[in-house]
Amino acid sequence: YLSAFHAGRKGSVAKKPYNPILGEVFYCHWDLPSEAEEPAQHAETVSDGPVPWASTNSVCFVAEQVSHHPPISAFYAECLNRKIQFNAHIWTKSKFLGMSIGVHNIGQGCVSCLEHDEHYIPTFPNGYGRSILTVPWVELGGECNISCSKSGYSANIVFHTKPFYGGKKHRITADIFAPNDKKSFCSIEGEWNG
Repeated sequence: YLSAFHAGRKGSVAKKPYNPILGEVFYCHWDLPSEAEEPAQHAETVSDGPVPWASTNSVCFVAEQVSHHPPISAFYAECLNRKIQFNAHIWTKSKFLGMSIGVHNIGQGCVSCLEHDEHYIPTFPNGYGRSILTVPWVELGGECNISCSKSGYSANIVFHTKPFYGGKKHRITADIFAPNDKKSFCSIEGEWNG
């Protein structure tokens, strides 16, 4: 999700982004590197999975436009060998901010670690297209939360936007909380893309 956004301009005329048709479904898969010493000659396919032609060691992804007004997308991903699933829905509200565009991402996801029967609910950061009249670039900003109802653990992640003067791009800070604790037991800081 975080690495899927980019900013660019191919020509002097800006083009409208691709807008899927209501009910249109997109399928894809990524083959993961094998954990075995020798590569398997014929990977086993998952005929009843979301992407029937993918192997058990692939990340399978399915997305569908489920509403037009507002434009809501729903998506699902899984890796059978790693026993992990992710499903989510998201829609956006955009704002013109002078020299940039802000996109408020509304929705949430659910990461399921099937081996441990744990389900983590993340929310999404906001996106910003900066320097839209010169050299465009994208940054994330705002606060996200991740929580697990089974373990009771939660995390607050803050995506810091770059200040007008100085400062670094793509900074995050995060605090992780144990069940029923108001004080974090772990704090993290760094760059979300590094």
